[in-house]
Amino acid sequence: MLILNLAKKANHTWGRVIDEHFLDTSVAHPMLLGTTAYKRYFASQFGDDPCYISKYVQMEFKRTYLTNVIALYFTLDLPTMQTIGDAFAHWSNKFKTSELKAVIQLASQLFSTQMIDVTRVQDKSKALRELGRYIKRIELKLRRKFKDVGKDSTRCAAPLCRSR
Repeated sequence: MLILNLAKKANHTWGRVIDEHFLDTSVAHPMLLGTTAYKRYFASQFGDDPCYISKYVQMEFKRTYLTNVIALYFTLDLPTMQTIGDAFAHWSNKFKTSELKAVIQLASQLFSTQMIDVTRVQDKSKALRELGRYIKRIELKLRRKFKDVGKDSTRCAAPLCRSR
């Protein structure tokens, strides 16, 4: 697990030291999708300190997790998929282990909390609706939870000046 402290700087307004953390995929992913115990652990380590991720980490999360969830949405939306169980059966036969893992992780989180029965035809439209909401929520969470290292949030003119 790679966690780099960017800097410790004094916050003179409140008189406390703030740690800043640059996170890689192995930390950012479980912070968003890990078990409750994992999330609690990261919260105890980072508190309210700013956490940064790179564009690459954002892209990696979207590529390895979010695109698979979106693909499940469209698989479930196919007319040939009568139930959610049919979509899962199709998914498990068609896709690689990492893609299957993403969907299983999603199913355990989403469908159990929404009381969706994977064998009922009537629950397909509810699952599509909840899946759409989940996709929007997780993408928004990715953007809001972490600061983008590509943006200068300090509003300092110095980094914008080019040396000659």
